[in-house]
Parts: sequence; C-alpha cells; structure tokens
Amino acid sequence: MRRRNSYSGGEDYVHKPYYILHVRIKKATKVDEVTGVFAPIRRKTGYYGAVITDSQHMREFSTQVVRGVPEPKWEHDISIIFDEFPQGESLFVEILQFGSEGDPQTSSGIVVVGRARIPVPTQWKKFGVQHHEFFRMMGSEKKVEGIIVMRMELEMRTLKRSLMHIELRDRSLKRSFTSC
Repeated sequence: MRRRNSYSGGEDYVHKPYYILHVRIKKATKVDEVTGVFAPIRRKTGYYGAVITDSQHMREFSTQVVRGVPEPKWEHDISIIFDEFPQGESLFVEILQFGSEGDPQTSSGIVVVGRARIPVPTQWKKFGVQHHEFFRMMGSEKKVEGIIVMRMELEMRTLKRSLMHIELRDRSLKRSFTSC
C-alpha cells in the first residue's frame, strides 16, 4: 500500500511499507535416540554452520562456522527484508557440519546434519525462544536429528521517497533505453 502526501514545500512523497524479520539463531541440540531426551550434538569434527533461505525470493543467509563442543552456539543475528507482508512465507534452515572430508557421502567435506521449515510469524511482536525440530531423510522417512533454537521478531517500517526523485529516475531510465 502506498500513501501519497504533500508537505509544505509542495513536493509529494510516497510512503511505502516494508517488513523486516529479525532472526537470532541461538544454538542446535541433538535428540538422544535411546532415551528421547536432549543431549549435545556429538559428531567427529564438531564444526557447524546454519544456512537460512526464504521461500519467496530464495535468498540465502548464513551464520559463522563455530566449533560445536558440546553443542554449536551461534548467537547470530540475521535481518531479512520483505517488500510485502510475508503472509504464508517460510524459512528453510539447514544445519551443516564442516570438515567431514573422510565421510564417503561428501566430496566437499560439508554434510547436511538436518533441515527444518519454519513459518514466518504474522504478528507484530517479539517471539520468545522457539524450538524447532530439524530432520534428515533416511530412505523415505524423516528422522529427527535435533532441535534448532531461535528467536524471531517481525517489524514494519515505512520508506519515504520523493515523487520528484522517482520521476527523474524513470525519465533517465527511459532515455537510456531509447538511446540503445
């Protein structure tokens, strides 16, 4: 939705809302297969990263790689900007293990520990710490590999643009296309 306002200077402005999703990736923990209780991730190398992709534009955001002893803790902030309200939007999160050159299932040394699909919140508030299961496909079945712990907040801001600036930009674009 765009709103057009005129100010005392006689110049018109367009107010265009945009949305920012603030995501804080805190840590990952593994589900102990025997007891069903949470236990730290115990892999051979212990270097982990997380990659987030938004479902609308397929943009990727990643955390730093950390040593995960006893569990990977990132405390990494990511801000994702949406031009429109992110209704029905999801984030795809992958937990990656680095330094697995000896693993026969990888040639790059990077192994996907698990994946999660997390819906983007549609309410204007801070959400507390959330726990989401991440899975790995084992044949045709999903196997819970652990829990990703994160915090999300959705915020709306308004961009104020001068109509004169927009018209000048549009004219210069038309000129550049007609000169080709």
